[in-house]
Amino acid sequence: MGVILVSWPIAFVEYCFAVPANRYGNAVYSAAQLKTMQEVITLLVFSAFSLTYLKERSPGIIWSVLR
Repeated sequence: MGVILVSWPIAFVEYCFAVPANRYGNAVYSAAQLKTMQEVITLLVFSAFSLTYLKERSPGIIWSVLR
């Protein structure tokens, strides 16, 4: 239950940043470009999390995800 109480405020803050960013970004970029940027950023953040917190030291971690 505690995890739920912590995760909902985090998701709400992310949502508060995402909506204005999408409105501003849509004025400059197409939907496909915004989605591509989102996926690249997600991949980079997850890779950094895997390397630092999970201690995944596989030399091909990026390439295994991209396959």
